[in-house]
Amino acid sequence: MSLALFDLDGTLVDQSAASRVWAQEFGETRALDAAQVAEISKRVAERRSQGIVFEGAVA
Repeated sequence: MSLALFDLDGTLVDQSAASRVWAQEFGETRALDAAQVAEISKRVAERRSQGIVFEGAVA
């Protein structure tokens, strides 16, 4: 039996740490300053409601 679990709105797994690491690596490859990296990290980690996650995906 296979199982796939998707955490589209960030309620099951805290994505903060992973988003910080990813944003730092992303920023380093693009010579972004610390403020830009922090903003990217914040936006990637912020929780989104189900309506926003699926906006435009369901007619």
